[in-house]
Amino acid sequence: DTTAGGRRAVCGIVRFLWGEPLGATEAERFQEFFSAIGVFDPEEKVGVPGGMERKEPEKLDPERRKRTFEEVERGFGPEEALQEASRCLKCYRIGMIAY
Repeated sequence: DTTAGGRRAVCGIVRFLWGEPLGATEAERFQEFFSAIGVFDPEEKVGVPGGMERKEPEKLDPERRKRTFEEVERGFGPEEALQEASRCLKCYRIGMIAY
């Protein structure tokens, strides 16, 4: 976009004249990051998944932990992992409000 390019150029000149560091601004880096991963859609309707509590992975019994080198947390199975992943609130949307 020509207008955006002109704005970036003017901002860079102003930073140079004021003795500020040159390079991409925080907002530009933020935009580059989300453009690269392709997850931000300003029209997306996220909603808030209500009532979905965080699952805790099964843990090894404390008495057994004392005498073994087994993993303490068992982790999630495929179904539980998908349920946990569905709790995602897409935090990048919160960050985009600032810009």
